[in-house]
Amino acid sequence: MAVWLSDHYQVRTAYTGHEALREFDPTVDVVLLDRHMPGLSGERVMEELNETDVTPRVALLTATCADDLGPELEELGFDEHLTKPISRDELLEAVSALVSASSASEPARR
Repeated sequence: MAVWLSDHYQVRTAYTGHEALREFDPTVDVVLLDRHMPGLSGERVMEELNETDVTPRVALLTATCADDLGPELEELGFDEHLTKPISRDELLEAVSALVSASSASEPARR
């Protein structure tokens, strides 16, 4: 996914939840979180992001369809749910929409 996105965006990669939190700072507009990352899950990373004063747009990537996710995930405030496997076009479209929402200063999810 980083390769697909790097032609259009500045991309930071993290392979664990802890790395994701270390890479995050206020300049990050969009975060893509895998639900099952080593160390900290995508849900746990989202909980940590919700404790910050920064409100990036966040998409959760899972192999589970949105209908099968529990209400607790919805309450965490993900802006988008992307089901894997995801195509290059689907990914680019979703990230573009998240960047536009971030740039438009739409109200944060919280």
